[in-house]
Order: sequence, then structure tokens, then C-alpha cells
Amino acid sequence: PDIPLASKLMEGLDQPPPDTDPAAWQLQRARVFILGGKPDAGIQALNTLFSSGTPVEPDDVLPVLFDLQTIGRNREAIPFFEALLRANLTSDQQRQLLFWIADSYKGIGDYPQAAELYLRSAILVDPYAMDQWAKSARYQAAQMLANAGYIEDARNLYPGLLNATKDPSQQALLQHDMQQLMLVPEAWQAGDDLPQA
Repeated sequence: PDIPLASKLMEGLDQPPPDTDPAAWQLQRARVFILGGKPDAGIQALNTLFSSGTPVEPDDVLPVLFDLQTIGRNREAIPFFEALLRANLTSDQQRQLLFWIADSYKGIGDYPQAAELYLRSAILVDPYAMDQWAKSARYQAAQMLANAGYIEDARNLYPGLLNATKDPSQQALLQHDMQQLMLVPEAWQAGDDLPQA
């Protein structure tokens, strides 16, 4: 459980031990480095893995990419997410990856790009989908559109969400957000900052 020590001991161990899968080894190195406070070394291990041409399983890589997001290295996580998106994936895996890439763009403050990716995630399987995943993605898209200053576009997403939501507490949250958006133009005229999601 001594991750910092493990991270130190793994430095320079670029080649996997005998009878060890090279891809699994690089992933393990990446995770230990990231958790051990050496994210640059972890990112380098991921680069080694992805540039090797070895097929990688998204389910194996995603925990490491989530670690990068957790420590605020969203910009570095994006290319790895996008590389996974080019693999042969199910539509559910694609919509999940789009959502998580959007999370990284949100993390770096690129709200328009985050909004676009959340919307792509919501409508990938069905443009009218309102399952839980699609509702979450649409809600996030509305938040990002508002943060980016596309107030009317953000407002346009809320009626559909309200119609598809039965839970009273969620309905109250959506109505509150809609009311907040009604105030935004006045706040701008007063010179205030746009409320952030």
C-alpha cells in the first residue's frame, strides 16, 4: 500500500518483468506513478502504451484516465480518451467516452466544446433519447452552454428535461436552473459575472 515507495521503485523499469503482459505493465506503472505523485511519469507510461500499437481494452485504461482527471490533469487525459474513442466500441461505450471527454473539457474551462460533447453523448444512440444517461448528458450540456454564454441554447434544453423527469426534487432543481437563466441577461447588463455551474 506504500504508493510513493512503489512509484520510486518503478522509475526506470520501462520493460516488463518476464511473463508479464507489456500493456498491463505499462498501465500498472502509469497508475502507480499518478497515485504516487509523479503524474508526468504516469503520462509517459501511457504514451509508451498507446504508441506501442498494442490494442488496449478501454475498461483497463479508464481507471487510469479517471485518476488523471481526479488530479486535475484533464488536458493530458483528453488525447488518451480520444484514442480509445477510435477503437471498435459499442454505441454505449462511445457515448460514455464522449461524456468523459466532455468532463475533461469542462475541467479545463472549454465550456463550448464540453457542451458539444455532452450533447453528442446524449443523442448518439437516439436523438430523442431520454434515458438516465441521456438526461445527465443533456443537463451537463445545458450547464456548459450557460457557462459559455449561450443562454438561449441552454434554456431550450430544460423543457425536454422537465418533461422527462418524474422525480419532484429533480424537477425543482431544473425549474430553479431555468429561473436562474432568466436572470442572466440582467446580470450581464449590470456587469456581473455569469454564474458558473
